[in-house]
Amino acid sequence: MTNYKRSGGRNIGLKVYAAITSILLAAAVTVTAVGFGTGWWKIVPKDEQEQEQPDDQTPDETPDDEGGAVIGEDEANGISLMSARIAPEDFEAYGVSPLAETAYTITVTPDPVDAMDTYTWKCSNTSQITLSPSSDTKSCTVSCTGAFGTQATITIASAVNPDITATVTVDYVKRIESVNVSLSPNSVKLSNSETSYTVNATPVYGTGTITPDFSVTGGKIVHNLDGLTTQVGMAKQGYRKAIERDFSFSGNTFRLTTPYATFVSGSIVIAGTVATNPPKESSLISAYNNSFTTAATSSANDGKLTVNYKYSYTPEGDDVEGGLDQVTGSASINIEFDVSGMVVNATQFTPSNSAVVF
Repeated sequence: MTNYKRSGGRNIGLKVYAAITSILLAAAVTVTAVGFGTGWWKIVPKDEQEQEQPDDQTPDETPDDEGGAVIGEDEANGISLMSARIAPEDFEAYGVSPLAETAYTITVTPDPVDAMDTYTWKCSNTSQITLSPSSDTKSCTVSCTGAFGTQATITIASAVNPDITATVTVDYVKRIESVNVSLSPNSVKLSNSETSYTVNATPVYGTGTITPDFSVTGGKIVHNLDGLTTQVGMAKQGYRKAIERDFSFSGNTFRLTTPYATFVSGSIVIAGTVATNPPKESSLISAYNNSFTTAATSSANDGKLTVNYKYSYTPEGDDVEGGLDQVTGSASINIEFDVSGMVVNATQFTPSNSAVVF
């Protein structure tokens, strides 16, 4: 709840009114604000921010957009406001332009509730923000048609007493238009030695007044090498088969060693018609690594690194509690496999003579 004192009147009627309502000076005036785009906000006055809030105060609905306008109360004097999001499918019913990104209704609740005041609504931004007051002026549809880079202000005032006012700030959370990804070191080295890598993902933001936080949640490496050896052995005697995978990691760092350890999760044995022992996994490891080394050195575009990301934001200001929204996306770059450190091991050998006679 937000507490605000009603300002004094300038005539006898208002003075009498003030005397009658003096017992209500401690009454709360609630201003609830909901953000366009990616979150939900409740307005908390400075003198109540340290008070414990109930755990069950949750938003009715959280928008699904990845960025957008944020309504936040800045100052109120004798007017109670409530806001609610308008679902896109209801735009036509509320007279909202289909070009609008999001829309809300702001409702004035007078104190006392049977007050007959009418209200004026003004916004400092008339390019991206549209105000459509109701016929009794006690509610207003607020819609946003696009990004803006300067904080806007909506001012609501009583037509009867201009001292009864409220101002609402409007911000726009920047959207992530793209993400630039790089790798350090810039090529993936595969050898018997473990190498550590760092993914550098830099978001490119659009226009707005609030910059959201950004973090990399993880990613994967997908190789596009053809003709890799995935099994060794003979059909009749039985053979061992590799189970290939994409290499996945969490966060923005990972470590790699050999191709087999990176892109194979294990192997299975396929029994043959002749009773014999199938090849051991060591033979499959050597064959796979050798095959990968050959394919990588003959390819100019060896693999692809895909990075997943998310962002959240908290509007700044003493009177605004931020909502949290996480958006999962992806960005990718092509990478090269450095196999210069790989050692080719024999998978089988044949002696020059099958027999020696002395």
